[in-house]
Amino acid sequence: MKRIAILLSVVLIFLSACNRDFSSCPQNGSYRSVSSLEKKMTSSSNSFGFKLFREIAKTDIDSNMFISPLSVSFALGMAYNGAEGATQQAMHEVLGYGDMSLPEINQTYQNLISLLTTLDPLVRFDLANSAWPRQGFQIQESFLETLREYFEAEIQTLDFSDPQAVDIINNWVKTNTQGKIEEIIKRIPPAVVLYLINALYFKGDWTYQFDPENTIESNFTCYNDSIVPCAMMRQTINADYLTTESFQALDLPYGDGNFSMTIILPNQGRQLEEIVVQMTPENWTMWIKSFSEQEVTLQMPKFEISYGIELKDVLTALGMGIAFSPGADFCKINCGIYISRVIHKTFIQVDEEGTEAAAVTAVEFLRGSAGGIFMILDQPFMYVIRDHVTDNLLFMGILAYPNA
Repeated sequence: MKRIAILLSVVLIFLSACNRDFSSCPQNGSYRSVSSLEKKMTSSSNSFGFKLFREIAKTDIDSNMFISPLSVSFALGMAYNGAEGATQQAMHEVLGYGDMSLPEINQTYQNLISLLTTLDPLVRFDLANSAWPRQGFQIQESFLETLREYFEAEIQTLDFSDPQAVDIINNWVKTNTQGKIEEIIKRIPPAVVLYLINALYFKGDWTYQFDPENTIESNFTCYNDSIVPCAMMRQTINADYLTTESFQALDLPYGDGNFSMTIILPNQGRQLEEIVVQMTPENWTMWIKSFSEQEVTLQMPKFEISYGIELKDVLTALGMGIAFSPGADFCKINCGIYISRVIHKTFIQVDEEGTEAAAVTAVEFLRGSAGGIFMILDQPFMYVIRDHVTDNLLFMGILAYPNA
């Protein structure tokens, strides 16, 4: 079920957007109007999301892929508050903050937490942030205070040498994704000094639900032209629709209509890659404004996906490589640390009732030159037995399975 799954994954990037313009969502909720700064932040987050999606799709185009740019933006937004100099500038450009100042960026993140979590009374959208410093590692209090005030982050210092530390962090992740993502880290390397983590949870019922009686067993053609069976939901609805020379697009609303899933399907003879490269903020705006209400008969597979990726290479390709180097400047957190990994995991389930989705992003910081040398043989390694007189290599081996 790869091709449709990818296409459906694309559109959940825009969970924070409505079916045309953010400021003109259906007036079914009691939320306040959207400020100009919030529109700027939404635009920057979406722009970053398009770049992130296109970069990942370069290698994952033929497999299931599901990301949450909003989650990555929040996690890196917390890290951005600790950056200075060239590191801050690189992050600013990659995250698409434009002419927004740091106080404006932080205030807008805070505002978006309040707005998005109360946007639609019939849709559940939870957003949580946390920071996990290593016990005994000094972090600037002003940085932690910013996370508390603007990101509503939970701060918990942990003894990373205690095996229970991994369970404590993973339990926070599990709780804040309603059990849909149970683990974000497997172990804590000795040089790690800080984790910044964002968690999102979304649960929305379709405004127009599919009747399970109409779901049929059908076939799905995968990317390599192999055919697999699937459960195909069916219904005829009036919904916003667009057709172009390259694709068809349909907007499926949730709840009161303040969230939706926009489905994009390549036309016969067109390749998915053609559409992915066109996914820019300018094209997206043009497409969304071109939707019109039509009667559409939709057949859509039920599916469930768990996805995970480490984003270091992707973010480096986008221009943020300095943040992952020992020369990074995060002195507003603590001088001498840099980002080692950005771990991203997601989950989505689509059925007749609606959609349940979750995302977690963890930014892992390492201590730089300070702290000594660590060597932990917790993965396959090679070994040699030799003599020091003749320098003969007596034995050579690789340990891949220690209990074999």
